[in-house]
Formats: sequence, structure tokens, C-alpha cells
Amino acid sequence: FREWKGDYKFLTELTLVLNHKIWQYYENRPDMAVLYNTLWEQADQYAKENLKGNELSYYWEVTD
Repeated sequence: FREWKGDYKFLTELTLVLNHKIWQYYENRPDMAVLYNTLWEQADQYAKENLKGNELSYYWEVTD
């Protein structure tokens, strides 16, 4: 994460993938869904606190 957190498009894609994984494992592997949810919450919070201007707008448009 440290290597990529400065790339707002990658960060946006990461949150999308983590969200997809939550739904993928929700019924059959709830333990994995909980793990992916924790990671998603951290990535989402980081994005909301650190992206500014056009980067934050991009994040909201893509993840909405």
C-alpha cells in the first residue's frame, strides 16, 4: 500500500476491488469478507482524508 498510496487512480481501483471481494466472499467465506471489509475501510478512509481537489472528485465519481 505504501508504494501505491500516492497514485489516486490505483487507490480508487484498490477500493473497488476490495469492495468486490467483500461481496464475493460474503456468503461462503465470511471470515474473508471481514478481512476484505477491514482493508476496504482503511483504504476508503485514507482516500477520503488524503485525496484533494480533482483526485477526490475522481474517487467519488468512480466509487459512487
